[in-house]
Amino acid sequence: MEPPRESEPVVTAGAIDIRLSNVGKKFGDQTVVEPLNLDIRQGEFFSLLGPSGCGKTTTLRMIAGLEAPTEGEITIRGKSVIGVPVERRPTNMVFQKLALFPHLSVFDNIAFGLKLKRTSKHEIRNRVSVILETVKLEGYGQRAISQLSGGQQQRVAIARALVNDPAVLLLDEPLGALDLQLQLHMQQELVRIQRASGTTFVYVTHNQQEGLAMSDRVAVMNAGRFEQVDTPLALFHRPASEFVARFMGQTNVMSGEVTAKNGNETHVSAQGLSFVLIGQETLAVGDKVLLSIRPERLNLTTQQDAKLSLPLLRTLFQGTTVLYTFGLPGGDELNVSALAPSDALPEAGQRVGLRWENDAAILLNRSPAETSSK
Repeated sequence: MEPPRESEPVVTAGAIDIRLSNVGKKFGDQTVVEPLNLDIRQGEFFSLLGPSGCGKTTTLRMIAGLEAPTEGEITIRGKSVIGVPVERRPTNMVFQKLALFPHLSVFDNIAFGLKLKRTSKHEIRNRVSVILETVKLEGYGQRAISQLSGGQQQRVAIARALVNDPAVLLLDEPLGALDLQLQLHMQQELVRIQRASGTTFVYVTHNQQEGLAMSDRVAVMNAGRFEQVDTPLALFHRPASEFVARFMGQTNVMSGEVTAKNGNETHVSAQGLSFVLIGQETLAVGDKVLLSIRPERLNLTTQQDAKLSLPLLRTLFQGTTVLYTFGLPGGDELNVSALAPSDALPEAGQRVGLRWENDAAILLNRSPAETSSK
């Protein structure tokens, strides 16, 4: 997985474009979205991220007006949109299925909504010309949709949504049908378009890499609720729960025990690995904890420099990196990610030395048994 994009949101301080206040949704007796509270700032690229069935698309559809919430309040630019039909909300939506009109030119596809509003021909020409520049399709106005690549068609769909100058653009997994290289290219294009337009983007995806690469903030959803709402860097490096740690990239989740306290240092042992947590004043010697250790925080080394030596179970060559899986004494597995060597990989069964920095572990929480006993 690529490292998260480190950037500051381009937002107006204090300006809220979307506010969800105790917004929930039921289909019959089934709760699909627990009551949610969320503020999305003006000019923010915000993503709803989670596995299939977690409620992210339903949440987006409630903002769009395609679903009515069972409870709660939704405001956009300070005005309630409960009961307001889709066409009267200051939003537009882009789906995975682009629904472009194949019999119309690029220009006429983009201008379609403006024509329905009886916008003057002069204004239509000006606005379509500006938006074509924004999505870098100048000179493509008279082309047929069939003459465009998949990425160009995606940009036409975005241009058609943005030309109406919505307060918020809602995007429901729009890159899901594209191949990997085109997805990566369109991620860069979406960020550029969002920055150029200044429009608030709310983006739904199950792809962790997309959420990390494009977003100013991300809401990780699970079973209809928010597990954590934070920046990509914080989600990746400071997950608030085991679910977030596992969902935001490969990790080793291990049970451990506090072995010593030394000033603001808390020493923890987990299946033969030792770590130091800074702070954590509430932890005491003997407390059970749950840790996350990213595979890239563990390093291969020589036996003489190793903190621990473990048998190699298997390797997974991933191009620039290799994922090594080792066996722990208790039967669990430990994954280590390292740059791929130019020569042969070690063989299964070989013992390999490992090193790591003392701060390589992230405290997720106390273990369930420990939590219930306190």
